[in-house]
Amino acid sequence: MRRFALFGECLLAGLLVLLLALPVVTLLPGLAAGCAHIKAHVDGETTTVRSYFDRVRAAWPGGWVASVGVVVGFAVLAVDVLVLRTRVAGGGFVAVVCGVAAVGLAVVFLGAAGVGR
Repeated sequence: MRRFALFGECLLAGLLVLLLALPVVTLLPGLAAGCAHIKAHVDGETTTVRSYFDRVRAAWPGGWVASVGVVVGFAVLAVDVLVLRTRVAGGGFVAVVCGVAAVGLAVVFLGAAGVGR
C-alpha cells in the first residue's frame, strides 16, 4: 500500500508542477516545490495541495528570475542551432556543441530545482 501512496503523490506532484510550468516564470519554483513535496511524503510530513503551494511561495523570491534566465538561455541556444546549421560551413559541429550546452543547462536547472527550497 505504501508504494501505491508514493505513486499517487508522484502523480499529484507531477500534475501540480505541470500546472505551474505553463506560465514559464513559475517553472523553477514549481519544480522545487514538487521535489520538496515528494521528499516530505517520504519523510512522513504533510503533503496536501495547500502545503505544495506553501512550498511554491517559499521558493518564489529567487526562482522566477532563474526560470526566465533558463528560458532565455534555451531560446538563445535554439536560435544558434537554427542559424548555424543553415548558414555557416561547419555549423553542424557547432549545433552539436549547442545541443550539449542545452543538456548541461537542463541538468543544472533540474539540480537547482532539487536542491532549492
